[in-house]
Amino acid sequence: MAKVLIAPATLAGINGLYLQILREAGFKPVFPPRAAQLTEDELLQQLNGIVAAVAGSEPYTPRVLQAHPQLRVIARAGVGYDAVDLPAATRSTWPSPSRPTPTRRQWRNKLLP
Repeated sequence: MAKVLIAPATLAGINGLYLQILREAGFKPVFPPRAAQLTEDELLQQLNGIVAAVAGSEPYTPRVLQAHPQLRVIARAGVGYDAVDLPAATRSTWPSPSRPTPTRRQWRNKLLP
């Protein structure tokens, strides 16, 4: 089952509709072990085996993105992409932040084998 990292500390412990939607689409939501903003080193560890991330303000640097080529989607929960290195993300993820939000079917088809 494809895993999605739910990184924002504000979403920890909240059983929202987004979790049901992810699960029904065939994804396994994964939360970091502590409810706090992740550092670059923590994010490097947390992204092992992750194909998509619901991002907070943790740093998606070139180092992070190069270490995790399996990461296909970074969906920002909140405003802005200042913590995402956009040139590096555009080269390695789908969709780019400038594209319209994909449908559930597009996400599933892109992420699941």
